Amino acid sequence: YTAQGGSGKSVWVDNNSGRDQPHATLWIRSPEFKIDQHGPLTFWLLSGTGAGGRNPGIEAILPTNASQIPTVGDSTTTGVMGVALRDTSNGNFILTGQRSYADWQFWEQISFDVSSFKDDGRTYTLELFDYLSGVAYSSIGLDTVSIPGTLVPEPGAALLGGLGLLSLLRRKRTVAPVIQ
Repeated sequence: YTAQGGSGKSVWVDNNSGRDQPHATLWIRSPEFKIDQHGPLTFWLLSGTGAGGRNPGIEAILPTNASQIPTVGDSTTTGVMGVALRDTSNGNFILTGQRSYADWQFWEQISFDVSSFKDDGRTYTLELFDYLSGVAYSSIGLDTVSIPGTLVPEPGAALLGGLGLLSLLRRKRTVAPVIQ
């Protein structure tokens, strides 16, 4: 399920009200970025069980590493959902967050203090994960992400740029034949 614009207008991906039903693990990863500006990393979440929330039988223990998120199989009533800042060098989630309460009607802004990671030379991704189902508020929406950083160019883009530069340099070295 996706929500648009933080306006409260939501759209179901499958055009059904499939909220809270079993589903494959949802895992969305941002492009890599460096934190090189001042300010918090912020995003808005909709729905979700929250930290304890209204589901007293579920204790949400957020994963500390990407390897702890199941990549196959369906969600379960003991799964979790949340957002993590991932260090790409080792896969560790250095910051994790989720809603502070369970509610599907109102967006909640979550903020990570990333000032200690500014200009540290590392790259990060922001990750949304959801492998919880079968309980109230076991759906999630993400909107309006603000990252105080710069995207890291994809390796393929850098390779293509380098090849283009090499072809330009090669052209400059070509000497036109002298006609006598």
